[in-house]
Amino acid sequence: MSVSQIRWSNLNLLIAKFGSIANINEKLERTRNNSLLYQLKNKSINSTSGKKRNIGNKIAREIEAKLGLDDGWMDIEHADPPETTEEKPKIKFFAGGDGIREDGKDSYDMYSVFMEPLGNYKNENDIVGFVIQNATIKDIAPMGSVILVDTSVHTFNGDGIYLFKISDQLVWRQVSFSLDGVFSIKKDATDSQVYQSLENFTIAGKAFYVWKGSPL
Repeated sequence: MSVSQIRWSNLNLLIAKFGSIANINEKLERTRNNSLLYQLKNKSINSTSGKKRNIGNKIAREIEAKLGLDDGWMDIEHADPPETTEEKPKIKFFAGGDGIREDGKDSYDMYSVFMEPLGNYKNENDIVGFVIQNATIKDIAPMGSVILVDTSVHTFNGDGIYLFKISDQLVWRQVSFSLDGVFSIKKDATDSQVYQSLENFTIAGKAFYVWKGSPL
C-alpha cells in the first residue's frame, strides 16, 4: 500500500474516532464546514492537475500535531483508531417539568455527543438540558421530551420557549411579541397572559432545540 493510500485509510479511521469531519476541522482550528478534508476523503479531482487529491506531507503533519498523534502516525498502517485519554465534555441535564429546582438534586451528566446532530450549535459551557418527566408543560414539550437551553440568554431576543426563574424554581413559558407591542406568555392553550414589559421577569435561558420523543 502506498503512503497516499495509508494516509487516506488513516483519515477514515480518524473520522470514525472523532465522529465527523466537522469535529476534526474544529481540532485543526478550521471552520466545521471547511471542505479540504471532505475533498481528500472523497478523492476529489484537482481541477488544475486533473489528478485525485491526496494527503500531502503538510496536512499529514498538521493532523498529527493538532490531534496529539505521534510523529509519522499518518504514514503507518493502523487497524484501529488511535487511543486517546481526552474526555468528551459533559452537559448537565435536569429531570422534571415545570417547577424544576436549581439545586441539581435531580440532575445528571450526559455526554455532549448527544448534541452532535446540531452541528456548530452554541458555546457548550452555556448549555443545560432538561428531560421532561411529567405532563405539567405538555403543550410546550410533552412528557419524554428533551429541551436544550442556552443559559447565556437573559433578555427577550425573539419568539420562543423561555426558562424563567421564580424564587428557587425554574418554569417554562412560550413567549411571543405581537404587532400591538405586547408580550404574550403561555404555559398551555388555556393559560395565556399579556404583559407590556418583561422587566419584572427573570429569564434564565432560552430553548434552542426540543426533541419530542415517543415510546415505540
